[in-house]
Amino acid sequence: GPPAMTEIVALDAPVPDGKLVVSLQWQGAADLDLHVVDPDGNEAWSGDPNTWKKQPGVPTDPQAWMTGGILDHDGNAGCTRDGVPTEDVIWSTHMGATGPVDPIVPPGEYIVRVDARSMCGDASAAWAVIVTSQGETLAKARGIATPADAAYQPHGAGAGVTALRFVL
Repeated sequence: GPPAMTEIVALDAPVPDGKLVVSLQWQGAADLDLHVVDPDGNEAWSGDPNTWKKQPGVPTDPQAWMTGGILDHDGNAGCTRDGVPTEDVIWSTHMGATGPVDPIVPPGEYIVRVDARSMCGDASAAWAVIVTSQGETLAKARGIATPADAAYQPHGAGAGVTALRFVL
């Protein structure tokens, strides 16, 4: 039959709500990882998804982990595609056993890195990092990951290229 034309409009996925949200967005099969280092030197990434860290020898409230920046998921992990991949580190209020637990967003400089864990067959992967606070955009950065980026080892804490730095 005759060809049919249909207009398709793709809208960006909304940024999650939070006191502070650092988002990584990209397209394709590549397995990219978001790394966020807070001013206290605590890093959230897929291998350690929370900036809150227990202090050795110090008694801790069992809900204290809810005060950190928490990675929501690992997009395209192990080259398993999950639609339009995104990763977010979010400082937001959580409901604890005794009521709401507010996040602790330390003041100072934050470092955001993007680690190309694997290109998963893609020749490159264009990415964008967006930092928001209560819906207001604070910073943005764009880049392209290549197979040379994925070749750097190890892919763990401290890995990746610096996408941006910002101060709260």
